[in-house]
Amino acid sequence: MARRRYDWQGPGFMLRGLARLHADGEAQWLAQRIDTARAGSEMWLATRKPNWRDLVWYDPGIPAQAPDPSVVCYVASDLGSVFARTDWSDEAAWLMFKVGPVQGQRARDRGVGPGGHEHPDVGHVSYFAGGQWILEDDGYSRVKDSALHSVWSVDGKPQSGSGKRWMRVRDAAAPGGSLLASERRDGFFVARGRVDSAYPGGPGATIHRQVAMAPDGALLVVDFVATPDAGRVEGQFVFARDLEATPDGFVGENYRVVVDNPAQALRRRSESHSVSSGGAKSTRQRSVVSGHLGAGLDNARVTLLLPQGSDGELIADSPDGARARLSGKVFAIVADGELQAID
Repeated sequence: MARRRYDWQGPGFMLRGLARLHADGEAQWLAQRIDTARAGSEMWLATRKPNWRDLVWYDPGIPAQAPDPSVVCYVASDLGSVFARTDWSDEAAWLMFKVGPVQGQRARDRGVGPGGHEHPDVGHVSYFAGGQWILEDDGYSRVKDSALHSVWSVDGKPQSGSGKRWMRVRDAAAPGGSLLASERRDGFFVARGRVDSAYPGGPGATIHRQVAMAPDGALLVVDFVATPDAGRVEGQFVFARDLEATPDGFVGENYRVVVDNPAQALRRRSESHSVSSGGAKSTRQRSVVSGHLGAGLDNARVTLLLPQGSDGELIADSPDGARARLSGKVFAIVADGELQAID
């Protein structure tokens, strides 16, 4: 029997409905782009028919308007998610940082239950650079598990909602994380969030994550942990492809990973991972790098991801507390793991 394939070009009719509802020319533009992509898609012609909502929801009085190319970041404040990219070229680097409650703060306040595509992944970072995924999202999975994402475990426990096919209402009712700050300045994008309330039983530790992406695509991730007792916090990164260990971190295909503690302090495991493209499935190797995060400011973990052609380094034992340099800008770690530009 032939494998069933799906059209993943996107919900054009939903965009038409949003364009009509909000007089949004950019939504109308994206719907048209989707139609253009579908016109040449054999998959869509074989598996889909025109949707009646494309006709009913289309408002010809809303002119299509291309997005402003100078806008390269977006903060979804209710969801606590941030999206940023260096530019709109095919060579751009971009990231997604998810740190808010399941389905957003308003849904949580109203007791709206989670959908089948919600995951326990507060604090996850997805990162694309050099034409490839570096930190990836695991996508839809039958069992939702924070162990499939670049997040933490606290005293061996994953985030609320892990281990189930569907997240439950009470999992979604947990406070989740919170976006504390985000800023774009001088071509740098910086965002910071707190994620510890996403774990069962409330915060047994304080966990902050901050990300900074440079104009050349280099990415800095700072994880800060403070534990009131002897609790143990494990953090991990899920890399899209297999890595090799080096004295100061790891190396992948056309990028380097530099960490501020010896590579021997981190564990790397290689695992097979199924991926789907155009309806066809294949298997490739990827790496999961994990390790214990020490408590306190001095033990904040600093990780630098350097695509080929980008500029950056970690600075050890600097008297001014500087920990990293990206594209000529120097960053220091101050209270609660916050990054501060010092030049």
